[in-house]
Amino acid sequence: MEASEKLAPYGKTLREALDFYLAHLGRVQRPCTVAELVDDLLTLKGREKKSQRNQNDLRLRLERFARDFEGRQVASVTADEISSWLHDLNLSAVSVSNYRRVLGVLFSRALSMGLIERNPVAASMKPNEIEGEIGILTPGETARLLAFAHDEIRAVIALGLFAGFRHAELMKLDRREVDLRGGNATVKAAKAKSARRRIILIWENLRHGLHLWQSSLAPSGLRSISAAEPCLMRHGERQALAMKAAKPRRKRPLA
Repeated sequence: MEASEKLAPYGKTLREALDFYLAHLGRVQRPCTVAELVDDLLTLKGREKKSQRNQNDLRLRLERFARDFEGRQVASVTADEISSWLHDLNLSAVSVSNYRRVLGVLFSRALSMGLIERNPVAASMKPNEIEGEIGILTPGETARLLAFAHDEIRAVIALGLFAGFRHAELMKLDRREVDLRGGNATVKAAKAKSARRRIILIWENLRHGLHLWQSSLAPSGLRSISAAEPCLMRHGERQALAMKAAKPRRKRPLA
């Protein structure tokens, strides 16, 4: 009687409530681990022919999440756990937002598969992004960055520094679109932000450097420069430490 009275304001019967709850249990108790969901999403994005950069970004971020939630059922992951995990990354607000965005895609997939009733990421912590000033490297900092850069990404960094490529354009650039002999690079309309084909001049200093770094511009078996991006992310922390170590230290005043 008590249950019927509580359902009365909603115009529902005990039978309808039971049917709803059984359907709910069928969804949330359907066995699927976080790792299995990650594999499913990556396979789906591969079939959708998403860019290699997009797939690399998803894989690197989601595999980290899957490792930390190893063996967990998707339906058991809560918004509080996601918030704690994001906080424990100890990254900048922008980086945390990028991880949160990717997790939103993952759990949206779970929602569409009927594994969960609502996306827990929507209720998780949302970091406050504060837009900072754009930094400009000095010639000395630029030299140290190139000197300490990993061999696989040195040419990519140089193209970004001296050729005026936008980041997204650089990550989509095919090595065959860089003509060292002719001294130019082509940004195809499909890859340009303006949707217009653009020719970028490669000045002598950059051309000389790219000749020296041919192996990183066109590594064996790699079709696109964007394939170097996982390496860029993998070595990012080491590069930052190297840059810090390369900065000249101030002398302490004599006592």
